[in-house]
Amino acid sequence: MPLYIRKLPCSMYCMLADENTLPANIAVYNPSKSKNLLYIRKTELNITGEINSIVMKHTTGSIVNISSPYDLLAKTVNLFRGLEDLRICEFKDRVWFSAACTHISENMDNELVIGVFNQDVSGIERVQMVDIGSKPVKNVIPFVFNDMLLLLDIYLNKIYELKTEEETGKWYVTVYKTLQPAAGVSTEKYRGSSAPIHINGTVFGCVVHDIIFNDNNSLVTRLSYLHHWIEFDIATGLITFISTPFWIYHWGVEYVSGIEKTEKGIDLYLGIRDKIPMRIETTLSNLRVGK
Repeated sequence: MPLYIRKLPCSMYCMLADENTLPANIAVYNPSKSKNLLYIRKTELNITGEINSIVMKHTTGSIVNISSPYDLLAKTVNLFRGLEDLRICEFKDRVWFSAACTHISENMDNELVIGVFNQDVSGIERVQMVDIGSKPVKNVIPFVFNDMLLLLDIYLNKIYELKTEEETGKWYVTVYKTLQPAAGVSTEKYRGSSAPIHINGTVFGCVVHDIIFNDNNSLVTRLSYLHHWIEFDIATGLITFISTPFWIYHWGVEYVSGIEKTEKGIDLYLGIRDKIPMRIETTLSNLRVGK
């Protein structure tokens, strides 16, 4: 049986950084957008591991480099250090984020981090590991609905609500909604990519992905990402639509980490080969069915 994949139609491709101007041991990739702010993951590769930090770019053009808050993290000898793959979200006049980290606690496992930047977004005010009952954790993504800060975990088909304990002030989550496919919709399991954006009524849409792995004798590596556009009704918990698979700019390791609804359509933010951040312009129609 033949297999098909489509290339997503896009009206513009924009590199957000020039790989050729960066030192050989520096990579910038996996951007996330929220209103006037753009986050880009920065990774410094050296012989002892990968050190992750934060680049925050404002639409005014100002750029702030922010180190991972090591004084708020557990000490580690892990190869992967700092906060990885932030997803930023504005909520109640502050910039919040989710991230992954291998040393947010002494468990030394990939865990979910929730944090908030200080008022002028020049540093991180607070971070905390939040337990969702499953490890390892990656790509649990914040978004706002009805004045609640929610977290989408598409891998487990859960939407969590972030809450605060009155006595301790600690954050915790409860299950706000369990997602399930509507009749006729694929039951395949996908992984998280972008935050959900509002489409209409109580319907939200986001990009998710699957991976083709290269299964060598000695090492399993990522060969290519396959993206899908999905839509779900947050009121009923039904996944109402999943598109056919598509690739965008680079057939291989390209990862959709950000999304923004604009007057023209929808902008997607990508990480290409874990080295380059990129923005592309497309439309809802293209995401659903475009070839």
